[in-house]
Amino acid sequence: MSSSRKLQYADRVAIQQADQAIRKDVMRALVEVITNSNDSYSRLEHAGVESSGEIVIEVQRKHKNSTIRVLDFAEGMTDSRMDKVVGTYGEATSGLKEDKNVRGMWGRGLKDSIFGLGYGYVRSFKGAYFYSCSLLLKNGVPTFDLNDPVYASLALREKHGFPESNGTILEIIVSRDDVKMPQFNNLRNYLQRHFELRPIMSNPKRRIVLREMA
Repeated sequence: MSSSRKLQYADRVAIQQADQAIRKDVMRALVEVITNSNDSYSRLEHAGVESSGEIVIEVQRKHKNSTIRVLDFAEGMTDSRMDKVVGTYGEATSGLKEDKNVRGMWGRGLKDSIFGLGYGYVRSFKGAYFYSCSLLLKNGVPTFDLNDPVYASLALREKHGFPESNGTILEIIVSRDDVKMPQFNNLRNYLQRHFELRPIMSNPKRRIVLREMA
């Protein structure tokens, strides 16, 4: 049985915080999400675990409800981790407190990125299971829905592009009328030049892939 509950902070705070942090800017949201994926790889490296270091950004630009997906093949998340990271506001979830060489915005940055643009889904492979949750606006109320884990079958892994590794897929639907989806080339140029992403782009242990979906 899946579960659904109201996010654990005042309704108006979710959108206000997202607007202040993201400023209705797709680029800002992507910087947050890419940094989160980089942090996940950094935590693995801190623990001595080898990884691909690949971060894939997929963009589908439409007149309405454009889609952004960011995939990494790092730690992955269980349902309890999703409940803490995605479903709770203000938790120290990035590893910053443990000095794991991360930026420290996992929980807040992820939620701000989603609500700053519209709504979204987090899906993750961790061990033998597939976990998923969503951040939606239901009648104007920010809501966190957490689904029951399911067995990560080969077919499910192939569907999402995770044949063997752990990892996470963040999907954002750009549904807000006041958010403009940039042209693909503008997005690529911005990401290549952004000062916060320079250490990630120049890290030989990282590979950033940007794809335009039909």
